[in-house]
Amino acid sequence: MDGQLNESPQIVVAGRFLTAEEERRWRTALRDPVLLLLHAVLWILVGFFALQAVSLAAQSDWVTALVVLPLLAVCFW
Repeated sequence: MDGQLNESPQIVVAGRFLTAEEERRWRTALRDPVLLLLHAVLWILVGFFALQAVSLAAQSDWVTALVVLPLLAVCFW
């Protein structure tokens, strides 16, 4: 780099910087409403399965709950 700071970081794919056209296409694709909707639906499913895991852990012994709850916290983090 020539020491100049860019306002936004460049995206690097396969060890090379993207061209301006490639970066524009990626940023447009990432803002696609269908992709955002799919992302939201997947997070809802993950939340549902996490609640199910917590519910099952709470119904079993305390050792299972001590294993499941920190594991879920790490997964969500």
